[in-house]
Amino acid sequence: IDPFDLSKDLGRSDGDQRHQLVVTGAVRTPAGPATTAWASLTHGFEFSSTLQAYSAPPLNVVTGTTTVQGTAARPMVDGRFIDRNAGAGDPFVSVSVRVQRAFRLGGHARLEGLVEVFNLFNRTNVLARNATFGTGTYPTAPSASFRQITAVGDPRTVQVGVRVRF
Repeated sequence: IDPFDLSKDLGRSDGDQRHQLVVTGAVRTPAGPATTAWASLTHGFEFSSTLQAYSAPPLNVVTGTTTVQGTAARPMVDGRFIDRNAGAGDPFVSVSVRVQRAFRLGGHARLEGLVEVFNLFNRTNVLARNATFGTGTYPTAPSASFRQITAVGDPRTVQVGVRVRF
């Protein structure tokens, strides 16, 4: 904004995501030989899951015009530019699960089947929003497209696979 006063460009950095939580875990059922019908149905499974939760990243609100220096102009309040990355994006939450089971084919060969579900709860995770406020009075007169969603994460996805180990 002003190459002679860098304090006008202070603000959260683009990658400043205050909270990030990733939790993974796995559980296996017994893999030994089954001695009952119930054991033959339940042995050899592996369940795993991942939870990802991120707080809202910063959003750099701009006017859609450029400064004399060629950088994106930010709205002004009382003759002063608003801080860089003064807006907030959207939080992200996703849960993925995997179920896998191995079957002995003979000798050392095994057949492994698996099912993976990404974004299990089919949550719409907003990845990007239009940050162009427009030239109206900040913060009361934004453009009609300000903060409209421009990109979302993948919806629920299911993946099935088979692997032979020998």
